[in-house]
Amino acid sequence: MIADTKKIERLLKSDLSAWGIQKKTGVSRNAIIEMRHGRRKIENLRLKTAIKLTDLADKVGEQNADS
Repeated sequence: MIADTKKIERLLKSDLSAWGIQKKTGVSRNAIIEMRHGRRKIENLRLKTAIKLTDLADKVGEQNADS
């Protein structure tokens, strides 16, 4: 269980919708949108939230590697 800000940044820049990220992680759509628009800093996330987003980023990265 590691939080990685670089992976979270990559996830936020991906084609996944905020709704899709919310559905897969439980992180609110509003929080995702605020991070994408720079109104909320990734560094200020709770550790639990950052880990959820990092885990999803890893899964998305694995799927893209398989393609």
